[in-house]
Amino acid sequence: MEQTIQELLVSLQKLLSLHRPLLELVRAERTSLLEVDVQRIQDLSLQKQSLLDQISNAERDRVRHCLTLAACWNLNPTQATLSEIVLRTQAVSLKLSEQLRSVQQTLQLLISRTQEQNSANRILVEGSIERVETMKRNVLGEAAPKSSTYSPTGQRQGPGSGSRLLSTEI
Repeated sequence: MEQTIQELLVSLQKLLSLHRPLLELVRAERTSLLEVDVQRIQDLSLQKQSLLDQISNAERDRVRHCLTLAACWNLNPTQATLSEIVLRTQAVSLKLSEQLRSVQQTLQLLISRTQEQNSANRILVEGSIERVETMKRNVLGEAAPKSSTYSPTGQRQGPGSGSRLLSTEI
């Protein structure tokens, strides 16, 4: 059992080593978004996807170790949370228990900060898209002439006013 706890600790440390650069990538992505550096944004997205794939693999290892420990302790697999494992590890080794708790807290902090930064980036991108769509409506929406010359009541209507960005002076 102690061997499985050690393997879980190694798995968690690997997750830590992957989440740190992920946080840095998300921060760099914000800078690139603000600078509108399209090539850099694409490169960072590819790097981020690669890291997320690695994190997914490491997470599968962590879950496997947690389920193994749950079986050793006759726990329901849904109860095999990291917090529960930390508590039960105290009976085996206080040192391992403290190491697990420390890594768990650090990992939670990194994940939380990454989520916050990623949400801020998403809000920035959504705001930019909204502004572009508004500009597009202003330019293209009013530049197209209206096809109907009569209203639904049968009254004659004048032509559209034209785009706001085009001058009507000759």
